[in-house]
Amino acid sequence: NCKQVVWGGGEPTLDKSFELIVEEIDKFANPNIYHRVFTNSVRFHEAVLKFLKKGLIKIVTSIDAGDEVTFKKVRGRDKFFNVFENLSKYSKIDSDKITIKYIFTKENSNENQLTKFVKECVSNNLQNCAYQISMNYKYENLSLNMLKKASFLMNELKKNNINKFFPDDHIASRFKKLS
Repeated sequence: NCKQVVWGGGEPTLDKSFELIVEEIDKFANPNIYHRVFTNSVRFHEAVLKFLKKGLIKIVTSIDAGDEVTFKKVRGRDKFFNVFENLSKYSKIDSDKITIKYIFTKENSNENQLTKFVKECVSNNLQNCAYQISMNYKYENLSLNMLKKASFLMNELKKNNINKFFPDDHIASRFKKLS
């Protein structure tokens, strides 16, 4: 009766058996099952492309920056353009199966970063993907300033004809506690 398999805990596509396991689950499990793969999209993976074409997977990738310098600070790697290039390739197959996540941190929440992030998404033709807006899970409270930044990002997305965006549980659960 399982309807979804979630892959995470690092970079699941690095596992040499990733493709085989997905195919075996597809072969022997519920025919309506899909796989949600949390991937950094740093490297292009043929199996991800193949499974997107078959409608077997949905991917979620955190970008969390508007430029390569901030990306390296936040994500720890110098692969900003690689991620956008790979997401662009995957999106051409089925943009409805791609979620781009932005996790607010102290380093990436200024309006300049948010504007540059949206511009980079548009320049890579990612307007039809879904956008998940999040915050560092270690923050206990949602500050008014963080709420303003999230609203600013949603407005920037909307101004650029990106209409599928949502705050995730890290924001929603803290939103309820605002006075």
